[in-house]
Parts: sequence; structure tokens; C-alpha cells
Amino acid sequence: MKELKVYLAHYGTTRFFERQTKLIRKYFQYDTTSVVLKIYGFVDSSNDAASEIMRAKWLELDVVPIDLPRGRSLDFSESYGLAFQYIYHHYIKYDTYISVFLENDMFPIDYINIENYSRGHSICGEIRFNGTLPDRMIMFYLGLQIFNHNEMQNKDMYSGLSGNIIGISGKEYWADCGGTSYYWLNYNDNYKTIKHIPTPGYTQKDYDPFNSPICEVHNIESDVENLPEYLREGYNPCFRVVNYDNLFLHLELMGHEYDNDPIKAAKNKWFDDIFYRLMSR
Repeated sequence: MKELKVYLAHYGTTRFFERQTKLIRKYFQYDTTSVVLKIYGFVDSSNDAASEIMRAKWLELDVVPIDLPRGRSLDFSESYGLAFQYIYHHYIKYDTYISVFLENDMFPIDYINIENYSRGHSICGEIRFNGTLPDRMIMFYLGLQIFNHNEMQNKDMYSGLSGNIIGISGKEYWADCGGTSYYWLNYNDNYKTIKHIPTPGYTQKDYDPFNSPICEVHNIESDVENLPEYLREGYNPCFRVVNYDNLFLHLELMGHEYDNDPIKAAKNKWFDDIFYRLMSR
């Protein structure tokens, strides 16, 4: 049996465990006679008590817990890049079929056959760049990546770390987590094998990360028409979610504690409501 593997990046809280795993099991489509779905969840926190809560919840949901090294960095971006790189180096690059890596507040919102979606492409993901730099430092956003191991080459050099990147001009620039994927994208024209996942609502017509003059990741505000119709009820422009190809929804900035933030609390309530709609479709 081929293994469709999904890796869920969570830190210190179980808030989205159940909703994320249930939506994955509902909306990911595959040939059940030849493919098995395996979900892995981060056990990643700053203390033993929180780690044990996370591990127990993953096991309750029939998810395989993965313990991540502690004390990686005090900087969130750097720590997230190190967490991804640990999973990539120890797990993803050895997978043989398809691997999906999702941030903790990223959810499937419609049926998707992962094999069909990634067919003919090495990696499906969102390509970003810093439009203020003279070099186009293209890189993968780490929160949503689909690796097709039948197509991907040069797997040992793929990286999601942050750091100083040397561009085509020979100058060095700092890049956020995911920045070092720049080297893989440019090696042997690997960028020609990837599939850029769009975020509907671009102000630029036919946004192309390899040619467009500015980088535009579209956060939905009052333009609620860029959400699927079944998600529009109760939406507030301040939620600023991102819709990926009408297939994945990124809540944005919801992976951390927000007990004293009324906007995030309202956003979570809205997501609770649409979760039940998504599950009952």
C-alpha cells in the first residue's frame, strides 16, 4: 500500500487538533484500495506537561505523535523553519508517495484528490518573494506544501530554514523561514516543476510569482466573494483569512494563545460555525 502522509505543525496547544484532523479525513480523497492515509502531529512545547497533553490528544485522534527538539530558538520564524527542517530531514525526504505539510491553522475546505492535484509537479505550494529587493528571492511559504515524491528531484538540498541568502547578483539578503528553498527552486530549474497554489482575490490580473512586479498574498477583507459561498455567513473583514485555490483555508495568526483578543475569539467562533457546515456538507 502507498502511504499518503500528512504532517501537522502545532506548538503548545491542542486547539485545532480535532477540527484539522476531521476535515483532512473528510476532504482528502484517494484510492482506498491502494493508498492508506497516515497523519502525524507535532508534540512541540516548552514543558513536559503541555507535551503530554498534546501527545495524549494525538493518540486519542489516531494520529502518530512526533516529538520535536526543544529550545530551537526564541524567534518564532526561525523556530518554525527549524521545526519544518527537522520533519523534512527525518521524515518527508524518505517518503515515497505523497507528503503534505500543514501549519496548525490551515484546513481543507473542499474535496481534493491529492494525487491528481499534484500530478506532474514536484511540489505544490505558494511561492513568495520580497519585492523590495533587487534580486527576486523566490521561496516557498511553509504553511502549505504538497510533496510528490514521484516527481521531486534533488531532495537532499531542499530546505525551509531562514537565514542569509545569496542572490543571483552575488549580494546577500536575510530571508524569513522558507527562504533557503530559494536554492532548491533555482537548482537545475526545479522551479519549472512546481505548482504555485493561488490565493483568489489578487489585485494583479493573473498573478505570477516568477514575473509579477510585487508579491501579493491575498487576505480576504470586505471582498467576501473570494470565499466559497458556504463560508461567507458571519464573516468579518477583520478576520483577514487566506483562501488557497478554494481548497484550503488559512485562518492566519490563530496558532497562538488569544484569550484576551476579542477579534481572534470572534474569528474562532466563526470558524467553529463553518466547521460544522463543512462537516455536514
